[in-house]
Amino acid sequence: YCRVAGKDFRDHVKEAAEVADYIVAFGACACFGGIPSGKPNPTGAMGLRDFLKEVGVNKPVINLPCCPGHPDHLVITLASVMLGVIPSLDEHGRPLMFFGKNMHNELCPYRPYYDRGIFATKPGEEGCRFKLGCKGPIVHTDCAIRKWNNHVSYCVEVGAPCIGCAEPGFPDKFSPFYKELPGLPTVLGIDATKLGEGLIGATALGIGIHLVRRAIGKGGKEEEKK
Repeated sequence: YCRVAGKDFRDHVKEAAEVADYIVAFGACACFGGIPSGKPNPTGAMGLRDFLKEVGVNKPVINLPCCPGHPDHLVITLASVMLGVIPSLDEHGRPLMFFGKNMHNELCPYRPYYDRGIFATKPGEEGCRFKLGCKGPIVHTDCAIRKWNNHVSYCVEVGAPCIGCAEPGFPDKFSPFYKELPGLPTVLGIDATKLGEGLIGATALGIGIHLVRRAIGKGGKEEEKK
């Protein structure tokens, strides 16, 4: 479906890969197939690593996914490679310095809402985006701290859920984008919604005990004065 100078584009890629010292795939499409590889995938789209394996080119590929790919990831990786420093990679060929942390557990600024069981149910509401379809619990990327447009913002921060574009299997594995994951992650083995309800109850109980103590304390002082 793609030809350059009358030649199948796949042939160009294969020939370039065969003589390359380092191979870097940039963006979800190049890394894992991205949106073009979604069902029914009429063009047979696939990630660069899978393609090279199919045509017998046995060389490692550094994958820099996300849709679109982040310019910081590309520039830093290319600079490292040019200096002869190959970044440590995960099982999917992604540099751990960018894709080594879980969005939900380690980086999301809305995690405190999750821990208290406070969930947004529509765009614009305060709270964790999990019930809006956020895939953060199963995504590894540094979007939350790197952000976009010179570190201005990123998907979750503007009210949208994470759609998992940094992971293999995107988009099919993460569709529908606005449907919550079937299993709600737990906090210390406790369902987050129940945990939130429990925290509210515990807070109310704590306030009640505090007021009782204050009342008793006042009474005790008054008795001492008498």
